[in-house]
Amino acid sequence: MGFLDLFSCCRGGKQSTGAAPITRDTDGSYPLIAALRERDIDAVLAILKNKKVDVLSQDGDSWTALHYASGYGETEVVQRLLRLGAKVNARDANGLTPLHVACEQNQTETCRLLIGRGADVDTQTNTLHTPLHIAAQHAYT
Repeated sequence: MGFLDLFSCCRGGKQSTGAAPITRDTDGSYPLIAALRERDIDAVLAILKNKKVDVLSQDGDSWTALHYASGYGETEVVQRLLRLGAKVNARDANGLTPLHVACEQNQTETCRLLIGRGADVDTQTNTLHTPLHIAAQHAYT
């Protein structure tokens, strides 16, 4: 079964075919993260309806679905991920949180949402950058 077939089966709730939203691809990605990378929001929303979805999983770059959704400014997805238990202060291998990523991509609405849900505005990356430092580096206000 190919990865796109897996998405189709997850969308249709056909876990009996062996498809599951917790199955990893060869690069370590889960369907949720892969769908976010492709910006296929319909697939993301369908996958999030599955009770077996793991919103805490990380890909090979140690990014969570919340990192991707935050960087893309997908506030509806961010809200759903947080409701499903995603960690607002999840850190990747470099110490980046979803708030760092949202600041880097100038996703103001997403930044407000994350801060409102408890994102730590003072958390530092491994190179000691806070989200504000990242925003300033990119000349965002």
